[in-house]
Amino acid sequence: MMNTPFITSPAVFAAGRCYQIMAVTDTELLYWVEINGKNYYDASNGVMRSACRAHRAVVPMEELDKARRYTICFRRVLSRKGPVPVTGEIERIDYSFRPVPEKGKINIYQAADAHQLDKLPHMAGKYFGKELHLLVLNGDTFDFCHEEKDFDYLYNLAGALTRGEIPIIFTKGNHDNRGYLAEKLAEYTPVIGGRSYYSVRLGNIWALILDCGECCADDYFEYGNTVCHHDFRLEETNFIERIIANSQDEYNAPGVQYRLIISHSPITHIRQAPYNIEIELYSQWTKLINENIRPHFMLSGHLHILEVSEPGGRLDTLGQSCPVVIASKPICNAERRVVDYTGCALVLDDSEVSVLFTDSQKRIVGKHRFSIHD
Repeated sequence: MMNTPFITSPAVFAAGRCYQIMAVTDTELLYWVEINGKNYYDASNGVMRSACRAHRAVVPMEELDKARRYTICFRRVLSRKGPVPVTGEIERIDYSFRPVPEKGKINIYQAADAHQLDKLPHMAGKYFGKELHLLVLNGDTFDFCHEEKDFDYLYNLAGALTRGEIPIIFTKGNHDNRGYLAEKLAEYTPVIGGRSYYSVRLGNIWALILDCGECCADDYFEYGNTVCHHDFRLEETNFIERIIANSQDEYNAPGVQYRLIISHSPITHIRQAPYNIEIELYSQWTKLINENIRPHFMLSGHLHILEVSEPGGRLDTLGQSCPVVIASKPICNAERRVVDYTGCALVLDDSEVSVLFTDSQKRIVGKHRFSIHD
Protein backbone atom coordinates (compact mmCIF):
# COMPACT_ATOMS: atom_id res chain seq x y z
CA MET A 1 0.00 0.00 0.00
CA MET A 2 1.23 3.49 -0.85
CA ASN A 3 2.88 5.53 1.88
CA THR A 4 0.48 8.44 1.53
CA PRO A 5 1.74 11.89 2.51
CA PHE A 6 -1.76 13.05 3.48
CA ILE A 7 -2.99 13.04 7.09
CA THR A 8 -6.24 11.32 6.09
CA SER A 9 -8.67 10.90 3.18
CA PRO A 10 -9.54 13.99 1.13
CA ALA A 11 -12.67 15.97 1.94
CA VAL A 12 -15.11 16.65 -0.91
CA PHE A 13 -16.72 19.96 0.08
CA ALA A 14 -19.77 21.17 -1.84
CA ALA A 15 -19.78 24.91 -2.57
CA GLY A 16 -21.77 26.60 -5.31
CA ARG A 17 -21.92 24.31 -8.33
CA CYS A 18 -18.50 22.80 -7.69
CA TYR A 19 -16.78 20.41 -5.35
CA GLN A 20 -13.64 21.57 -3.61
CA ILE A 21 -11.58 18.42 -3.11
CA MET A 22 -9.19 19.27 -0.29
CA ALA A 23 -6.40 17.38 1.43
CA VAL A 24 -3.86 18.27 4.11
CA THR A 25 -0.22 17.21 4.24
CA ASP A 26 3.01 18.09 5.99
CA THR A 27 4.95 17.07 2.89
CA GLU A 28 5.79 19.71 0.30
CA LEU A 29 4.13 18.58 -2.90
CA LEU A 30 2.25 19.59 -6.05
CA TYR A 31 -1.41 18.55 -6.10
CA TRP A 32 -4.14 18.04 -8.65
CA VAL A 33 -7.25 15.95 -9.20
CA GLU A 34 -7.91 13.92 -12.34
CA ILE A 35 -11.45 13.07 -13.50
CA ASN A 36 -11.96 11.22 -16.78
CA GLY A 37 -8.57 12.31 -18.07
CA LYS A 38 -9.01 16.01 -17.21
CA ASN A 39 -6.81 17.65 -14.60
CA TYR A 40 -7.92 20.21 -12.01
CA TYR A 41 -4.86 21.85 -10.47
CA ASP A 42 -4.17 23.49 -7.14
CA ALA A 43 -2.48 26.53 -8.63
CA SER A 44 -2.15 30.27 -8.16
CA ASN A 45 -2.48 32.04 -11.51
CA GLY A 46 -0.88 29.15 -13.34
CA VAL A 47 1.82 28.38 -10.74
CA MET A 48 1.26 25.12 -8.86
CA ARG A 49 1.29 25.56 -5.10
CA SER A 50 3.58 23.62 -2.78
CA ALA A 51 4.37 26.00 0.10
CA CYS A 52 1.15 25.12 1.93
CA ARG A 53 -0.38 22.36 4.07
CA ALA A 54 -3.94 22.46 2.67
CA HIS A 55 -4.46 21.74 -1.01
CA ARG A 56 -7.63 22.44 -2.98
CA ALA A 57 -8.80 21.38 -6.43
CA VAL A 58 -12.09 22.84 -7.64
CA VAL A 59 -14.05 20.56 -9.97
CA PRO A 60 -17.49 20.98 -11.58
CA MET A 61 -20.13 18.96 -9.76
CA GLU A 62 -21.58 17.56 -12.95
CA GLU A 63 -18.21 16.06 -13.94
CA LEU A 64 -17.62 14.22 -10.67
CA ASP A 65 -21.28 13.23 -10.28
CA LYS A 66 -21.14 11.61 -13.71
CA ALA A 67 -17.73 9.96 -13.30
CA ARG A 68 -18.33 8.73 -9.72
CA ARG A 69 -14.58 8.42 -9.22
CA TYR A 70 -11.56 10.68 -9.04
CA THR A 71 -7.81 10.41 -8.62
CA ILE A 72 -5.65 12.47 -6.29
CA CYS A 73 -2.38 13.11 -8.13
CA PHE A 74 0.77 14.61 -6.66
CA ARG A 75 4.49 15.05 -7.05
CA ARG A 76 6.69 15.39 -3.99
CA VAL A 77 8.84 18.52 -4.15
CA LEU A 78 12.49 17.64 -3.56
CA SER A 79 13.79 21.18 -4.04
CA ARG A 80 12.22 24.42 -5.19
CA LYS A 81 14.72 26.96 -3.92
CA GLY A 82 17.21 26.84 -6.77
CA PRO A 83 16.78 28.04 -10.35
CA VAL A 84 15.35 24.67 -11.44
CA PRO A 85 12.79 22.93 -9.17
CA VAL A 86 13.27 19.20 -8.59
CA THR A 87 10.19 17.02 -8.13
CA GLY A 88 9.47 13.33 -7.79
CA GLU A 89 7.46 11.04 -10.03
CA ILE A 90 3.69 11.35 -10.28
CA GLU A 91 1.90 9.38 -7.55
CA ARG A 92 -1.81 8.61 -7.63
CA ILE A 93 -4.56 7.59 -5.21
CA ASP A 94 -7.95 6.52 -6.58
CA TYR A 95 -11.27 7.22 -4.84
CA SER A 96 -14.84 6.27 -5.62
CA PHE A 97 -17.58 8.86 -5.17
CA ARG A 98 -21.33 8.74 -4.54
CA PRO A 99 -23.31 11.91 -5.29
CA VAL A 100 -26.46 12.76 -3.36
CA PRO A 101 -29.31 10.70 -4.88
CA GLU A 102 -31.61 12.47 -7.31
CA LYS A 103 -34.64 10.58 -5.97
CA GLY A 104 -35.63 8.32 -3.11
CA LYS A 105 -34.59 8.66 0.52
CA ILE A 106 -31.67 10.92 1.38
CA ASN A 107 -29.68 10.30 4.56
CA ILE A 108 -27.95 13.33 6.09
CA TYR A 109 -25.91 13.53 9.27
CA GLN A 110 -25.28 16.83 11.03
CA ALA A 111 -22.34 17.13 13.40
CA ALA A 112 -22.31 20.63 14.89
CA ASP A 113 -20.39 21.84 17.94
CA ALA A 114 -17.79 19.09 17.79
CA HIS A 115 -15.38 21.51 19.50
CA GLN A 116 -12.41 19.28 18.64
CA LEU A 117 -13.78 16.52 20.88
CA ASP A 118 -11.77 13.34 20.58
CA LYS A 119 -13.63 10.52 18.80
CA LEU A 120 -17.14 11.13 20.22
CA PRO A 121 -18.49 13.10 17.21
CA HIS A 122 -16.71 10.61 14.93
CA MET A 123 -18.62 7.75 16.57
CA ALA A 124 -21.99 9.52 16.55
CA GLY A 125 -21.60 10.48 12.89
CA LYS A 126 -21.33 6.82 11.87
CA TYR A 127 -25.03 6.25 12.54
CA PHE A 128 -25.89 5.60 8.88
CA GLY A 129 -22.68 3.72 8.14
CA LYS A 130 -22.19 3.31 4.39
CA GLU A 131 -25.75 4.52 3.75
CA LEU A 132 -24.81 8.14 4.53
CA HIS A 133 -25.36 10.44 1.54
CA LEU A 134 -24.38 13.87 2.88
CA LEU A 135 -22.38 15.08 5.89
CA VAL A 136 -23.11 18.52 7.34
CA LEU A 137 -20.42 19.95 9.63
CA ASN A 138 -22.46 22.84 10.96
CA GLY A 139 -20.03 25.07 12.82
CA ASP A 140 -17.84 25.05 15.92
CA THR A 141 -15.91 22.15 14.51
CA PHE A 142 -12.99 23.79 16.26
CA ASP A 143 -12.79 25.23 19.75
CA PHE A 144 -9.81 27.49 19.09
CA CYS A 145 -7.35 27.56 16.19
CA HIS A 146 -3.99 28.34 17.74
CA GLU A 147 -1.72 26.09 15.64
CA GLU A 148 -1.72 24.77 12.09
CA LYS A 149 -2.23 21.26 13.48
CA ASP A 150 -5.56 22.35 14.99
CA PHE A 151 -7.02 22.42 11.48
CA ASP A 152 -6.27 18.70 11.11
CA TYR A 153 -9.24 17.91 13.33
CA LEU A 154 -11.64 18.88 10.54
CA TYR A 155 -10.00 16.44 8.13
CA ASN A 156 -9.75 13.64 10.67
CA LEU A 157 -13.48 13.99 11.38
CA ALA A 158 -14.44 14.30 7.70
CA GLY A 159 -12.15 11.42 6.74
CA ALA A 160 -13.57 9.12 9.41
CA LEU A 161 -17.15 9.75 8.27
CA THR A 162 -16.83 10.07 4.48
CA ARG A 163 -13.50 8.50 3.39
CA GLY A 164 -13.53 11.01 0.55
CA GLU A 165 -16.51 9.24 -1.02
CA ILE A 166 -19.50 11.57 -0.39
CA PRO A 167 -20.11 15.33 -0.30
CA ILE A 168 -19.68 17.52 2.78
CA ILE A 169 -21.30 20.85 3.60
CA PHE A 170 -19.22 22.93 6.00
CA THR A 171 -20.37 26.04 7.84
CA LYS A 172 -18.41 28.33 10.11
CA GLY A 173 -19.44 28.73 13.76
CA ASN A 174 -18.56 31.38 16.30
CA HIS A 175 -15.74 29.33 17.87
CA ASP A 176 -14.21 28.80 14.45
CA ASN A 177 -13.36 32.53 14.50
CA ARG A 178 -11.21 32.19 17.61
CA GLY A 179 -7.53 31.58 18.12
CA TYR A 180 -4.23 32.97 16.86
CA LEU A 181 -4.58 31.27 13.45
CA ALA A 182 -8.34 31.67 12.94
CA GLU A 183 -7.54 34.15 10.16
CA LYS A 184 -6.18 31.18 8.17
CA LEU A 185 -9.39 29.13 8.39
CA ALA A 186 -10.31 29.95 4.78
CA GLU A 187 -7.15 28.15 3.63
CA TYR A 188 -8.48 24.91 5.11
CA THR A 189 -12.21 25.18 4.40
CA PRO A 190 -14.48 25.72 1.37
CA VAL A 191 -14.91 29.33 0.28
CA ILE A 192 -16.11 31.04 -2.89
CA GLY A 193 -14.25 34.23 -3.69
CA GLY A 194 -12.85 34.10 -0.18
CA ARG A 195 -16.33 34.13 1.37
CA SER A 196 -17.72 31.46 3.71
CA TYR A 197 -21.35 31.95 2.62
CA TYR A 198 -22.81 30.61 -0.61
CA SER A 199 -25.58 28.46 -2.04
CA VAL A 200 -25.17 24.84 -3.03
CA ARG A 201 -27.13 22.38 -5.17
CA LEU A 202 -26.82 18.65 -4.46
CA GLY A 203 -29.24 16.41 -6.34
CA ASN A 204 -32.72 17.73 -5.55
CA ILE A 205 -31.48 19.68 -2.51
CA TRP A 206 -30.83 23.41 -2.66
CA ALA A 207 -29.23 24.96 0.41
CA LEU A 208 -28.24 28.45 1.48
CA ILE A 209 -25.12 28.38 3.66
CA LEU A 210 -24.92 31.36 6.02
CA ASP A 211 -22.11 32.54 8.30
CA CYS A 212 -23.30 34.45 11.36
CA GLY A 213 -19.79 35.22 12.59
CA GLU A 214 -19.35 35.72 16.32
CA CYS A 215 -22.21 35.61 18.81
CA CYS A 216 -21.53 38.94 20.57
CA ALA A 217 -20.93 42.46 19.30
CA ASP A 218 -17.58 43.17 17.65
CA ASP A 219 -16.41 45.23 20.63
CA TYR A 220 -17.03 42.43 23.14
CA PHE A 221 -13.98 42.16 25.38
CA GLU A 222 -13.26 38.49 24.63
CA TYR A 223 -12.51 39.31 20.98
CA GLY A 224 -9.79 41.84 21.78
CA ASN A 225 -10.67 44.10 18.80
CA THR A 226 -9.86 41.35 16.29
CA VAL A 227 -13.22 40.91 14.51
CA CYS A 228 -15.41 43.01 12.20
CA HIS A 229 -18.44 40.77 11.77
CA HIS A 230 -21.05 43.52 11.59
CA ASP A 231 -19.78 44.76 8.23
CA PHE A 232 -19.26 41.14 7.17
CA ARG A 233 -22.98 40.46 7.83
CA LEU A 234 -23.99 43.58 5.88
CA GLU A 235 -22.12 42.17 2.87
CA GLU A 236 -23.90 38.87 3.46
CA THR A 237 -27.25 40.66 3.33
CA ASN A 238 -26.36 41.88 -0.17
CA PHE A 239 -25.49 38.31 -1.08
CA ILE A 240 -28.89 37.03 0.08
CA GLU A 241 -30.56 39.71 -2.04
CA ARG A 242 -28.52 38.64 -5.07
CA ILE A 243 -29.59 35.03 -4.53
CA ILE A 244 -33.23 36.13 -4.50
CA ALA A 245 -32.77 38.20 -7.65
CA ASN A 246 -31.37 35.10 -9.37
CA SER A 247 -33.99 32.71 -7.97
CA GLN A 248 -34.58 30.87 -11.27
CA ASP A 249 -31.02 29.54 -11.15
CA GLU A 250 -31.14 28.99 -7.40
CA TYR A 251 -34.02 27.76 -5.23
CA ASN A 252 -36.58 27.99 -8.05
CA ALA A 253 -34.43 26.04 -10.51
CA PRO A 254 -35.94 22.93 -12.15
CA GLY A 255 -35.57 19.79 -10.07
CA VAL A 256 -35.27 21.45 -6.67
CA GLN A 257 -37.39 19.50 -4.18
CA TYR A 258 -35.91 20.56 -0.84
CA ARG A 259 -34.98 24.13 0.11
CA LEU A 260 -32.75 24.39 3.20
CA ILE A 261 -31.11 27.14 5.22
CA ILE A 262 -27.96 25.95 7.01
CA SER A 263 -26.28 28.15 9.60
CA HIS A 264 -24.47 27.41 12.83
CA SER A 265 -26.57 29.90 14.81
CA PRO A 266 -30.37 29.73 14.44
CA ILE A 267 -30.95 33.17 12.96
CA THR A 268 -34.60 33.38 14.06
CA HIS A 269 -33.75 33.00 17.76
CA ILE A 270 -32.46 35.95 19.81
CA ARG A 271 -30.82 35.15 23.15
CA GLN A 272 -30.28 37.21 26.29
CA ALA A 273 -27.50 39.79 26.57
CA PRO A 274 -24.68 39.87 25.60
CA TYR A 275 -25.82 37.55 22.79
CA ASN A 276 -28.78 39.69 21.68
CA ILE A 277 -27.03 41.18 18.66
CA GLU A 278 -28.10 42.19 15.15
CA ILE A 279 -31.84 42.05 15.86
CA GLU A 280 -32.60 44.41 12.98
CA LEU A 281 -30.28 42.61 10.57
CA TYR A 282 -31.45 39.11 11.49
CA SER A 283 -35.04 40.33 11.21
CA GLN A 284 -34.23 41.48 7.68
CA TRP A 285 -32.67 38.10 6.86
CA THR A 286 -35.72 36.31 8.25
CA LYS A 287 -38.10 38.46 6.20
CA LEU A 288 -36.11 37.99 2.99
CA ILE A 289 -35.93 34.24 3.52
CA ASN A 290 -39.57 33.78 4.56
CA GLU A 291 -41.06 35.84 1.76
CA ASN A 292 -38.83 34.69 -1.07
CA ILE A 293 -36.94 31.44 -0.47
CA ARG A 294 -39.68 29.82 1.65
CA PRO A 295 -37.40 27.08 3.01
CA HIS A 296 -38.76 23.70 4.01
CA PHE A 297 -36.57 23.66 7.12
CA MET A 298 -33.44 25.13 8.66
CA LEU A 299 -30.47 23.32 10.20
CA SER A 300 -28.54 24.82 13.12
CA GLY A 301 -26.49 24.02 16.21
CA HIS A 302 -24.84 26.47 18.61
CA LEU A 303 -27.31 26.21 21.51
CA HIS A 304 -26.13 22.73 22.57
CA ILE A 305 -29.69 21.43 22.66
CA LEU A 306 -31.72 18.81 20.79
CA GLU A 307 -34.93 20.37 19.57
CA VAL A 308 -37.04 20.99 16.50
CA SER A 309 -38.31 24.54 16.87
CA GLU A 310 -41.72 25.01 15.29
CA PRO A 311 -43.07 28.38 14.10
CA GLY A 312 -44.43 30.27 17.09
CA GLY A 313 -42.60 28.05 19.57
CA ARG A 314 -40.45 29.09 22.51
CA LEU A 315 -37.33 29.56 20.38
CA ASP A 316 -39.04 31.51 17.61
CA THR A 317 -38.13 35.14 18.29
CA LEU A 318 -38.27 36.65 14.81
CA GLY A 319 -41.06 34.68 13.13
CA GLN A 320 -39.67 31.56 11.47
CA SER A 321 -41.76 30.18 8.62
CA CYS A 322 -40.60 26.55 8.87
CA PRO A 323 -39.20 24.05 11.38
CA VAL A 324 -35.68 24.80 12.64
CA VAL A 325 -33.71 21.69 13.58
CA ILE A 326 -31.30 22.69 16.37
CA ALA A 327 -29.23 19.64 17.04
CA SER A 328 -25.90 19.26 18.81
CA LYS A 329 -25.15 18.38 22.40
CA PRO A 330 -21.78 17.70 23.97
CA ILE A 331 -22.70 16.00 27.27
CA CYS A 332 -20.69 16.73 30.42
CA ASN A 333 -20.44 14.94 33.75
CA ALA A 334 -20.39 16.57 37.18
CA GLU A 335 -16.73 17.54 36.71
CA ARG A 336 -17.68 19.30 33.44
CA ARG A 337 -15.73 16.74 31.43
CA VAL A 338 -17.35 15.81 28.12
CA VAL A 339 -18.37 12.15 28.26
CA ASP A 340 -20.66 11.86 25.24
CA TYR A 341 -21.86 13.69 22.16
CA THR A 342 -25.21 13.74 20.38
CA GLY A 343 -25.65 14.74 16.76
CA CYS A 344 -28.51 14.51 14.31
CA ALA A 345 -29.50 12.02 11.62
CA LEU A 346 -32.05 13.23 9.08
CA VAL A 347 -33.95 11.22 6.51
CA LEU A 348 -35.57 13.13 3.67
CA ASP A 349 -38.32 10.98 2.19
CA ASP A 350 -40.48 12.80 -0.33
CA SER A 351 -42.73 15.08 1.75
CA GLU A 352 -41.54 13.92 5.17
CA VAL A 353 -38.43 14.64 7.21
CA SER A 354 -37.44 12.30 10.06
CA VAL A 355 -35.09 13.74 12.68
CA LEU A 356 -33.18 11.33 14.92
CA PHE A 357 -30.90 12.58 17.70
CA THR A 358 -28.16 9.95 18.06
CA ASP A 359 -25.27 9.59 20.52
CA SER A 360 -21.80 8.09 20.19
CA GLN A 361 -23.19 4.58 20.72
CA LYS A 362 -25.61 5.09 17.80
CA ARG A 363 -28.52 5.13 20.24
CA ILE A 364 -31.55 7.24 19.34
CA VAL A 365 -32.11 9.57 22.29
CA GLY A 366 -34.92 11.57 20.68
CA LYS A 367 -36.89 11.75 17.46
CA HIS A 368 -39.19 14.07 15.57
CA ARG A 369 -40.99 14.04 12.26
CA PHE A 370 -42.53 16.80 10.20
CA SER A 371 -44.03 17.23 6.76
CA ILE A 372 -42.87 19.74 4.19
CA HIS A 373 -45.21 21.72 1.98
CA ASP A 374 -44.87 24.28 -0.81
